[in-house]
Amino acid sequence: MNERLSTGVRRAAPAALSHVSPQLLKIAQAAERLQISPRTIRRLIDAGTLPVLRIGRSVRIQPEDLAALLKPK
Repeated sequence: MNERLSTGVRRAAPAALSHVSPQLLKIAQAAERLQISPRTIRRLIDAGTLPVLRIGRSVRIQPEDLAALLKPK
């Protein structure tokens, strides 16, 4: 089951990954798509603004979460 931590990080159990987009982005790929620095992406993650999936020690971003970041509220 997905566990949402207070920082917006989701730790995914293997069975819970079935709904995850097949194309997960690395921090550098997300930064390239938004034309910002990877450090800014990390700051958004640390602030809880951008949710991520942690798979082991890897951090991955769903494209839908990246798109939601750009939508006006």
